[in-house]
Amino acid sequence: MENWPIYLVLLLVHLLVFASSAYAVLSCPIRTAFEKMNLVLLALLVPIFGSIIVHNILQKYVKLKGQWVNVSDGTYLEPTGSKDGSATSDIDGDSGGSGPD
Repeated sequence: MENWPIYLVLLLVHLLVFASSAYAVLSCPIRTAFEKMNLVLLALLVPIFGSIIVHNILQKYVKLKGQWVNVSDGTYLEPTGSKDGSATSDIDGDSGGSGPD
């Protein structure tokens, strides 16, 4: 078996990418245990491309002003704050208060 170095490097790259994806999935607080298990298995069973797919799925949600927001439709996933974002959201960074007197 003269191709063992290629297989070894492929295995090491897959394990490194899998470990990174698994850490990102397991540290995501808004996913259920079932979703986490499915994403980790996808990253483990599909070499390299599975981890890319998992990363793209995780990027659907971003944390904005302490709340998880669904990028595709803009809905908040945590019960804290306003649903439409009008009461707690401050996109431009202006807190609405007056400047120093």
